[in-house]
This record gives sequence, structure tokens and C-alpha cells, in this order.
Amino acid sequence: MSSMSLTSTPLLPRTLIAPAIKLPTIKLECFSGDIESWPRSWEQFQSSVDTNLYVSQINKHVFLKGYLEREPKHSVEGIAKAAETYKETKRILQVKYGDTNPMIHAHLDYLEDLKPIRSATP
Repeated sequence: MSSMSLTSTPLLPRTLIAPAIKLPTIKLECFSGDIESWPRSWEQFQSSVDTNLYVSQINKHVFLKGYLEREPKHSVEGIAKAAETYKETKRILQVKYGDTNPMIHAHLDYLEDLKPIRSATP
């Protein structure tokens, strides 16, 4: 049985290095209050901006408010665009639009309004 000597080396923290590839610019849709488009809009914003380590909190807040129109924009209009208020702005929008019950009701209403097909021809 051979013996191995292990030397302890401290783990160095990983540094964040910007990706070297250049991707095309993604155009995010503005959210204007349509409850059915909220999940798609929120997911796009989260994946493009909110989880991006290279974007500061203040810039995330500026981007978020810039993608809002009409009623959602008015809901958070009085909140200052500051790093400290970014989480609160997200929370307000999530509470107001993230509830799935109105979306389920909208889908059910749509299904109830569908006209039944009476013939087999197109």
C-alpha cells in the first residue's frame, strides 16, 4: 500500500468573467396588465435581467419599470428607482399579477364561450 501526501491548498474564489460570445439583443415585451401575458413577461424579464449578475440592482429596477405600461406602470409609479426599492417593486407586481386564479378563470371563460362544432366539414 503506497502512502500519498496531501497538501492543503486554499480554494480561490471564482472571479466573474463576462462571456466572450456576442449574442443578439433580446427585445422584451412590455407588460400592460393582461393577466394572461404576465407569466411569459415575468419569465422573460427574470431570465434576461433579474438573474443577470452583471446588471446592478438600480439598473434592474430601471429596466423593470421601463417594461411596464398602463395599469402596472401606474401601480409602481410612486416608487423611486433605487436599488433599495427594487425588491418591493417586484413584490407588488408579483402579488398583483402573479396570482394564477384570475388567469384560470379567464381560460375557463374562454372555453365556455367557444361555439361547438356541429359538422365534420372544415
